[in-house]
Amino acid sequence: MMEFFTTAPGALSLALGLTLLVAWESIFAPWAPFFWIYALLAISLPVALGHVPFGSFQDVFRCSRHMLIAGGLMVAWEIGLFHWIYEMVFLRRIGRGRDPSFSVPAAIGDLLQRAEKLTGVPEKYSTLIFAAYTLVWAPLGEEVFYWGYLQNTLRPHYGFALAASLAAVFFAFRHAVHFLYLRGNLPWRPALALSLSAFGSGCVNGWLFEKTGCLTPLIVLHLAMNGLWLATLRLSGHMRARTH
Repeated sequence: MMEFFTTAPGALSLALGLTLLVAWESIFAPWAPFFWIYALLAISLPVALGHVPFGSFQDVFRCSRHMLIAGGLMVAWEIGLFHWIYEMVFLRRIGRGRDPSFSVPAAIGDLLQRAEKLTGVPEKYSTLIFAAYTLVWAPLGEEVFYWGYLQNTLRPHYGFALAASLAAVFFAFRHAVHFLYLRGNLPWRPALALSLSAFGSGCVNGWLFEKTGCLTPLIVLHLAMNGLWLATLRLSGHMRARTH
């Protein structure tokens, strides 16, 4: 049975299954939006299958040129286009800068408030959990599953471009699913913005994995980008009221 998941149909089935699990957790589980079951399986299953080419920390220095290129593209895409142009310029110009039906940070704030109501955990602690999830689990778990496992398994069958695109699509959709936690008040515009932002960065990650052949550079870059994203939100004042 486990051998099936080392094939292209098996990898796609597992990716679809974990995506549906994320959706189930978001809609029905009070501990979402932190995806505890998904977070455990997304790391443990690829490790059990032996599809985790971590490499070593020395690969960060070996691949520094490719990391700088990838980092520059991600900053331009995530921070430049989706934060500064969309959030800071466009939404503020139309008077929607703090509207959770338009703004990603505002929608995340609503999500954390709902988590407080459903779990009883104060919002400031939910915010800390969300930050830890973003800075600790995401750089490791997402790289292991979407690139170390999914792209790595699909690559021999579909080629680089299609394998990387499929990994980026699943990666993007997983980010949008966060907002299913809000149920009947689904903020589809922030979900779309977040998924498009994740898709672009996912494609860059796919390229970086193709160039380096290991996950360590991707993990380090993902940690740096998530840290920059959180810092940008705080410095711009988008989530100040949520995190103090």
